[in-house]
Amino acid sequence: MEQLLQLERLKKTFLQDITILAISPDTPEKTREFLAKVESSRGVHLSHLFLSDPEMKFADAYGIRNTAAPRPLPHPTSVLVNRDGLEVWRFTEKDYTRRPTDDELKAAVAKLKP
Repeated sequence: MEQLLQLERLKKTFLQDITILAISPDTPEKTREFLAKVESSRGVHLSHLFLSDPEMKFADAYGIRNTAAPRPLPHPTSVLVNRDGLEVWRFTEKDYTRRPTDDELKAAVAKLKP
């Protein structure tokens, strides 16, 4: 959740022109419950586009499924895609407490500039 809050905060600065998609292994219903909980407990409306992938097809396609977890989950991953649909940056971390820093995200976004 902290990364989602970080991205929402950064949408006011260097991410303002970036569309953020959040892909979750949860069902749409669980995602709606999560969003309502974040809004009520943190007072933050997450404006990302949320996609549901309960069959983990995205995680399998990107090779980020954590099969060692008791409940198979994807490793936390951020992917930056340019307007042509090409991946220009990826951050995958096996440590669930580690996320890209603001500076790492800013450097990644700079790769989009011609």
